Amino acid sequence: DALIKSLNNGTLAAAGIDVLSGEPYIKENKLFNLRNSQENLILTPHIGGYSEDVLQKVLKFTCKRINKHFTND
Repeated sequence: DALIKSLNNGTLAAAGIDVLSGEPYIKENKLFNLRNSQENLILTPHIGGYSEDVLQKVLKFTCKRINKHFTND
Protein backbone atom coordinates (compact mmCIF):
# COMPACT_ATOMS: atom_id res chain seq x y z
CA ASP A 1 0.00 0.00 0.00
CA ALA A 2 2.85 2.39 0.85
CA LEU A 3 4.55 1.70 -2.48
CA ILE A 4 1.37 2.37 -4.42
CA LYS A 5 0.76 5.57 -2.45
CA SER A 6 4.35 6.75 -3.11
CA LEU A 7 4.03 6.04 -6.84
CA ASN A 8 0.74 7.90 -7.02
CA ASN A 9 1.80 11.00 -5.07
CA GLY A 10 5.21 11.34 -6.71
CA THR A 11 7.27 10.58 -3.60
CA LEU A 12 8.70 7.72 -5.63
CA ALA A 13 9.28 8.32 -9.34
CA ALA A 14 9.11 4.68 -10.41
CA ALA A 15 9.46 1.07 -9.26
CA GLY A 16 10.61 -2.13 -10.89
CA ILE A 17 9.44 -5.29 -9.16
CA ASP A 18 10.56 -8.85 -9.88
CA VAL A 19 8.87 -10.73 -7.02
CA LEU A 20 5.30 -10.29 -5.81
CA SER A 21 3.86 -11.57 -2.57
CA GLY A 22 1.67 -14.59 -3.04
CA GLU A 23 3.53 -16.00 -6.03
CA PRO A 24 2.59 -17.87 -8.07
CA TYR A 25 -1.00 -16.90 -7.19
CA ILE A 26 -0.80 -13.15 -7.80
CA LYS A 27 -4.16 -12.30 -9.34
CA GLU A 28 -5.25 -10.65 -6.07
CA ASN A 29 -1.96 -8.72 -5.65
CA LYS A 30 -2.61 -4.96 -5.80
CA LEU A 31 0.58 -4.26 -7.76
CA PHE A 32 -0.27 -6.95 -10.30
CA ASN A 33 -3.69 -5.42 -10.77
CA LEU A 34 -2.20 -1.94 -11.31
CA ARG A 35 0.41 -3.06 -13.85
CA ASN A 36 -1.45 -1.72 -16.89
CA SER A 37 -2.58 1.57 -15.37
CA GLN A 38 0.64 2.73 -13.68
CA GLU A 39 3.18 4.03 -16.20
CA ASN A 40 5.79 4.26 -13.43
CA LEU A 41 5.49 0.59 -12.43
CA ILE A 42 7.35 -2.23 -14.15
CA LEU A 43 6.73 -5.86 -13.24
CA THR A 44 8.88 -8.68 -14.57
CA PRO A 45 7.92 -12.37 -14.46
CA HIS A 46 10.36 -13.28 -11.67
CA ILE A 47 13.34 -13.41 -14.03
CA GLY A 48 15.10 -10.20 -13.07
CA GLY A 49 18.23 -12.09 -12.03
CA TYR A 50 18.39 -14.15 -15.21
CA SER A 51 21.57 -13.23 -17.04
CA GLU A 52 24.55 -15.05 -18.52
CA ASP A 53 26.73 -14.17 -15.51
CA VAL A 54 24.16 -15.38 -12.99
CA LEU A 55 23.54 -18.56 -14.94
CA GLN A 56 27.27 -19.36 -15.02
CA LYS A 57 27.56 -18.81 -11.26
CA VAL A 58 24.54 -21.00 -10.54
CA LEU A 59 25.85 -23.79 -12.76
CA LYS A 60 29.31 -23.64 -11.20
CA PHE A 61 27.85 -23.71 -7.69
CA THR A 62 25.54 -26.61 -8.59
CA CYS A 63 28.35 -28.63 -10.16
CA LYS A 64 30.50 -28.16 -7.06
CA ARG A 65 27.65 -29.37 -4.84
CA ILE A 66 27.04 -32.43 -7.02
CA ASN A 67 30.74 -33.25 -7.09
CA LYS A 68 31.01 -32.85 -3.31
CA HIS A 69 28.03 -35.15 -2.81
CA PHE A 70 29.52 -37.96 -4.91
CA THR A 71 33.12 -37.62 -3.75
CA ASN A 72 32.32 -36.94 -0.08
CA ASP A 73 34.79 -34.02 -0.02
